[in-house]
Amino acid sequence: MEIIAAIVVGLLILEGVAFFFNDASEKGILYAVLEIVGVIILAAFRIVKKEKVTNILIISICMGIYVLNYFFKKQDISYSYPFIRNHLNDVLASLIVLSYGSFLFNFLNMHSIHDLRLIFLICCFCSFVWEYAAKFLNPKSTSDWWDVACNFTGGLLYWLIVHFAFERKSKRV
Repeated sequence: MEIIAAIVVGLLILEGVAFFFNDASEKGILYAVLEIVGVIILAAFRIVKKEKVTNILIISICMGIYVLNYFFKKQDISYSYPFIRNHLNDVLASLIVLSYGSFLFNFLNMHSIHDLRLIFLICCFCSFVWEYAAKFLNPKSTSDWWDVACNFTGGLLYWLIVHFAFERKSKRV
């Protein structure tokens, strides 16, 4: 039952993220809310550990920031803040992918994503897909090196969060 729930939530998240970062419509926001609810339901299937709660919080906060950014982009003042308008979602996407991947691995009793080298590899793969392969899937897609830098910034932020939240605690014990 847990595997089926993980697959369903994984598909929901993939579809939600696709609408989020490509379509950015009201439907994308609905999928984001469903994603957060799905992850919380998935967490209810097992004993919730601190790491799972932290990953759920990271995903939820990133989705909340995305929704705020979605409405902020519709305002004229958003042109005064080019990072928020053009690159914030790239940072959020890396955080979401790494948090969900770590949550899913932890859920399936595998090791979580804490190693900086693994985070780097995942960010490389995501940058390749989002910045290069996306051009073939969506002709309106644009990419630049700032987007790649933001993807890696999101990965570094995720590593800092898990490093200070989990690694320091394990050294004290």
